[in-house]
Amino acid sequence: KCGDTICQAGLTCCNPSCGICVKPGMKCTMQACTKSSPAPPVVTPREDDKTTQCGPARCKEGTECCNESCGICVEPGNGCTKQLCLPAGEVCGNKVCAEGLVCCNESCGLCAPPDGGCTMQLCL
Repeated sequence: KCGDTICQAGLTCCNPSCGICVKPGMKCTMQACTKSSPAPPVVTPREDDKTTQCGPARCKEGTECCNESCGICVEPGNGCTKQLCLPAGEVCGNKVCAEGLVCCNESCGLCAPPDGGCTMQLCL
């Protein structure tokens, strides 16, 4: 549990007030989020979910991810496109902001709601 969100497997809570989860050892913003500027929730699959993550999509049981950038799933052995699909969100440093968020600190790759707070720290 990380504030109002639950961290996905392999991630740790780094900022409970914003509900931000990161990979262990990654840097995290120390901004304080209020109820009016929450971070987007982390969606975790159900325990009995037999799907696997494939970029923006989830592959159903019996299929495999063949193109993560586009979220394309195929049955094993079937062909796949080499097409590169670019993320739909705003580019923010080395990340892409989720839908509904804007880049608030490009050097740190931090995204926030349009009216949310953001740290002014410089990340290298």
